[in-house]
Amino acid sequence: AICERRRMLKGVWIGGGLLLGWYAGVRTFKIETLYALDSASSAVANGSGSGGAAGETANEALLVTLKDKITAFFGFDKKESFTFLNSDAIQRGLVVFLTGLAIYAMQNCTDAVWDYLKHRFTLTAQFRSNSEPTRWILHWLEGLQYTKEDAHCIAVASNNSEFGTEEVAYTPGSGTHWFTYNNKWVQLSRSGGEGEKNGRLEITLFGLNRKKLRHVINHLVEEARLYSIEQEKSLTIIHTGDQYGSWYRSSVRPVRSLSSVVLPHDVKSDLVADAVEFFNSRSWYAECGIPFRRGYLLYGPPGNGKTSFVIALAGRLKVNIYAINLASKSLTDEILLQQLNGIPYSCIILMEDIDSAFFPSANDDSESNQMRAGVTLSGVLNAIDGVTAKEGSLLVMTTNHVEQLNSALIRDGRIDKKVKFEKATKSQIGEMMEKFYGEDLDEGDKRDFVGCFKEKQVSMAEVQGLLMR
Repeated sequence: AICERRRMLKGVWIGGGLLLGWYAGVRTFKIETLYALDSASSAVANGSGSGGAAGETANEALLVTLKDKITAFFGFDKKESFTFLNSDAIQRGLVVFLTGLAIYAMQNCTDAVWDYLKHRFTLTAQFRSNSEPTRWILHWLEGLQYTKEDAHCIAVASNNSEFGTEEVAYTPGSGTHWFTYNNKWVQLSRSGGEGEKNGRLEITLFGLNRKKLRHVINHLVEEARLYSIEQEKSLTIIHTGDQYGSWYRSSVRPVRSLSSVVLPHDVKSDLVADAVEFFNSRSWYAECGIPFRRGYLLYGPPGNGKTSFVIALAGRLKVNIYAINLASKSLTDEILLQQLNGIPYSCIILMEDIDSAFFPSANDDSESNQMRAGVTLSGVLNAIDGVTAKEGSLLVMTTNHVEQLNSALIRDGRIDKKVKFEKATKSQIGEMMEKFYGEDLDEGDKRDFVGCFKEKQVSMAEVQGLLMR
C-alpha cells in the first residue's frame, strides 16, 4: 500500500507539472493574443474612418501583429529558426516539472536513508496474530499506560474475566504505535485483529547493539507471558479450531474444583495422579526415547461427568483445553494436522463424542475411511501419533458408544488408559446431596432420598436435575 501511494504521488507530480505548464502557457497565449487583437481592432477602426487605403494598411498591421505574437509564443525568431526553450510556456512547464522531480528525488533519498538506518540500527520481531505470544503481548498491552492514555487507535473486545461476568478490553488497534519500554523507544505495528489468519504484530526496537535489543525483546515477551499467566491463573480457557486450522477462544471460565465432580473415588484419584505424573515426566520420556504424549478414553452413558471431569482436571493441572470436533464437515486431514501442530506445549486436547464421527459399521480392525465427516480415519491416526504429531499434550477422547469406535483408534500406544464412567452409585447420590445441602442436610432425608434409586440406574445429571427442583 505504501509503494502504491508513492507511485501515485510520482504520477501526480509529473502529470501536474506538465498540466500546470501547459495551462500557464495557453493562458499567456490567450491574453497576449486578445491584447494584440484588441490593438489591431482599434487600428482597423481608426483606419476605416480615413478611407480604404488606410483600412487595408490596418488589416496588414493586424496580420503582422498576430504573426509576431504566435511566432514569439512558440519560440520562432524572425528568421524562423526553432528555439524551443525560448517559449514561455515550455519554460514554465519545465520549472514545475523540475520542482516535482527534485521533491521526488528528495523523497527517494529520504526513504533510502531510512531503510539503511532501519537495517543498521533496528531489530524487528514478528508474531502471527493467532499465536500464543501475540495473545500474551496483547494481554500485557491492556495494562500499559500507553494503551490507557495515549493510543491514537484502540481495538475493543469483550473478555470473560469470570464465569457470568464480562469486561471490556482495550488494546492498540491496527496501525503504528510508539511507546517506551525500559527506556527504549518501541514501535508496534499491527495489522488485522486477534485470531485473524493473515494478521500480524511487529515490535521494532532502535539501538546500536542488536544483542542488547534481542535481550530487551526477550524480556518484553517473557514479561508479557508471566503477566498473562498471572491474570489467567484462576481461569480455564477453552479454545476451538476454525476452518483455517487456527485457534480462537470459545470459552473462559473459572477453575473448577475436582471436588465438585462426583465420581467414584478410585476413578478420580487414579486419573488425576496419572495426569500429574505424566506432565512431570518429560525428561524420563526423553531418556527412554518415548514420544511425550498420553491418551485417555472416557466412555460410558451420557450425563455421568466425562466433560466435567476434563474441565476440572485442566484446572488442577493449570493447563488450557483445545477442543476438536471430528464430526465437523469443514474439517479435513490437512486442517486437523495444522490445528494439532498449532497447539502450545502442556495442554489438554479434547475430542468429545468421537463416536458421532464414525459410521456404526466401523467396528473392525481396518484403518480404512469409516468416518462421516471430511477427515479420514488414517488422517486422524497420523495426526494423533504420526511422524509430524505434536508432543507435550494430553489427549482425551470421550464417547457414549465405545463399541462404534474403530479398534485402530483406541489401541495401546494411542490410548493409554480407558476408563468407564458408569451411572450413579448410591454413594455418589449421597455425596451429591451433601454438596447441595451441606450441614443443613438431615441424615434421615438423605437416607430416604438415596433409597429411592437403584444402584447404577440413573445418571448423575438426572440426580442433579432432581436436586435442583
